Amino acid sequence: MAVECDQDAAGCCMPYCDLGKPNTCPGAGQECLPLLEEPTPKYGDLGACSVWE
Repeated sequence: MAVECDQDAAGCCMPYCDLGKPNTCPGAGQECLPLLEEPTPKYGDLGACSVWE
């Protein structure tokens, strides 16, 4: 979980990002990671800012 998130919360909302562009994620250590396991071509570059756990 990102350091910007409340560590006692059940979850944290992170922004969407484009996998085909440079990393624009706002948080410390965040990367643009794939959002869908098997995306359709329309959503192939859709990602979400997150940190590897």
